[in-house]
Amino acid sequence: QHCAFAYALVLDGTSFGRLAYSGDCRPSPRFAAAARGADVLVHEATFEDDLREEAVKKKHSTVSEALEIGERMGAKAVVLTHFSQRYPKIPALPERAKETEGERTRAPVIFAFDFLTLRPHTLSMASKVTPALRLLYPD
Repeated sequence: QHCAFAYALVLDGTSFGRLAYSGDCRPSPRFAAAARGADVLVHEATFEDDLREEAVKKKHSTVSEALEIGERMGAKAVVLTHFSQRYPKIPALPERAKETEGERTRAPVIFAFDFLTLRPHTLSMASKVTPALRLLYPD
């Protein structure tokens, strides 16, 4: 269920290990199955959860839907991309996706932005800059 000229792919043997990428799309259980065990998932999350109807209509995903695909495939880290230009802020994470103090209960979630550079050893650290990004893009 990808938009025209948008695709999903799984690359093995990258510096990240197994890398799964999905462009503009609705959530795909087939993609989650094909990318099972991904070390990193890069997935679009154009809309916040309260805009699900618009996401369906425009063939995009919400933050929770993208994270659900990451959970289904067992991704070790999730990079969310392609936030709507109409809402210049960092989308809210659903409560179930937040890490608990002192122990990680979910894969790290990274909000991608222009010129972001990630390396395998920086994934965990990149997930911790979200509070600073929220200061740059307040509600």
